[in-house]
Amino acid sequence: MLRITNTNKTMKRHKRKRAKKATMDIIKAVRRGNREAEQDLFGPGFRSGRSIHRSKKTYTRKTKHKGRSYTVGQEES
Repeated sequence: MLRITNTNKTMKRHKRKRAKKATMDIIKAVRRGNREAEQDLFGPGFRSGRSIHRSKKTYTRKTKHKGRSYTVGQEES
């Protein structure tokens, strides 16, 4: 006796696995392409997409900033 129902179920399961693997391959290829394009623009390595905007008035101990004085409402002259 042949088990037609079991083979049909296994064929469907294998088909789903193949479809899932194909979509994962597509996603991986897109990610790889995006990374390569980003490296072409910015160079190798990690580069942060966002940076903090520091206020002029924030306190710093660096010697290059020692001579500057920032007061509220007045511009540097």
